[in-house]
Order: sequence, then structure tokens, then C-alpha cells
Amino acid sequence: MPVSPGLGLSVPAGARFYRITSVAFRTRSAAHHTKVVNGEGAVRSRHGARYNYPGVRTVYLADTPLTCFAERMFYFHREVLTGLDGLHLLPVSVVPPFLQTFVLWAVVFRTAVANVFDLSVANAPAAGVFPCLLMNPSQDYRHLKDRRAAIQAASYRGLKAPSTRSSTPGNMVVLFDDQSKNVASITPYGVEFRLIDPEGMPFASHATDQLDYVAGEVRVVTSPGAAPLPATIAGFSTWQTYVPHIRP
Repeated sequence: MPVSPGLGLSVPAGARFYRITSVAFRTRSAAHHTKVVNGEGAVRSRHGARYNYPGVRTVYLADTPLTCFAERMFYFHREVLTGLDGLHLLPVSVVPPFLQTFVLWAVVFRTAVANVFDLSVANAPAAGVFPCLLMNPSQDYRHLKDRRAAIQAASYRGLKAPSTRSSTPGNMVVLFDDQSKNVASITPYGVEFRLIDPEGMPFASHATDQLDYVAGEVRVVTSPGAAPLPATIAGFSTWQTYVPHIRP
């Protein structure tokens, strides 16, 4: 697949992009925070992700906080339910927590990342991507991992693709190189996710409660005296019900 200027775009400098990680990345030394975008997590992954095989460096970002919340909510539901499904197999049952804390990172790049493939539905056939697999939110496919490899082999430095798990328009930005030295600023925010029941109350017991399979709640947590939240996430200073696009 040759490089086509008409199918490429630049990820701009100065714009905010978002990523959610475990709290382990929020170290006391801010100098280490740029590791959030070094792609090392994908290198160490045993299973890979939507656009990478295991061991392949990849930096996953979202262009809006809502897109980031939707993607994380999908996996949050799936991970908790998978944990519950396996309880009977363990000699000592460890119930996965129904409320978990993560870190939302707002990342601004110092210089633009050029030559990123615009993997829209319209452009998908040019990359050999089947749109029906690109837009299926219920699971990831080897097909997308293979086509990412072809896109990278054609000298693209990343891809931008629609998030199929967001109920609002948004995109995933998937970069193929370590971006830790290209960070102008990176700001962490504590963010909590919790499961809810069909009435919107916190899910408390897997043994007795029903679960809302298509929604959860999100809250951005701030410390006393902290600077005001930016407008993009200020609405999540209290618990907000968030509905991903798809059942987990």
C-alpha cells in the first residue's frame, strides 16, 4: 500500500489528547509522567489491543474526554464481569471492585506528528480494511492488527480511526512511535468509574443485584485547593451516568 498524501493528516501540536491509565503511572516525580505516551505498555502486552499485536509499540489516545471514558468504560465492564465469571474457579474468591480509580491524562504535543493515516470509513478500503470490522464495537479483530502493520509498513506514523464505543462522535489516535520526548505538557486527573444497577444506584453485590450492562458512572476527583477543572471535564466533577455505545 503506497503512501498517499490525500489519506494522511497531522496530529497537531498544542491540542489536547487524552489517555486513561492505572494509578501506577501517577508517580511522585512528574518527570516520569511522559512515560504514559512511550508505548511501552503495548510492548509488554501479552494480548495486544485493537490496533496492535503483542510486543508492538503503540500509543493509544483519544481526541475528547468522552471518547476516552467510553473506551475505558467498555473494558471496565468487561474486566469486572470476566473477574466475576471466574470466581468459582479460584480457591480463594477475590471479588473485583465495582468502583475503581484511574488517571485521566491530558497530553499536549510539542511538535505535530505528521503522516498519520486517516482511517475513516470512507478511506478504509484504500487501506484494505473491511468497514464492517472497523465499526464493530463489540470486539477487536486480527484483521485490524494486520492492517495496522500494513499501514505502518507504508511509512505512516500512526492512524486516526473512529471510536465505535462512544455514544458521541470521537476518534482514537494511535501512534506507532514513542512520544515521550514530544510532550509539551501532560496533566493528570484522578477519575473514578463505578458500576450501577438498572435504577442508577451503585452496584453493590454480585450475589443479589442486577447490573446495568450498558452504562456506568464517571467522576473526576480533585484535591482540596486544586486548580479548577478545564471546561472539557468540568461537568464530571460529580458522578455522571455515562452510556457507552455498546454492551460489553
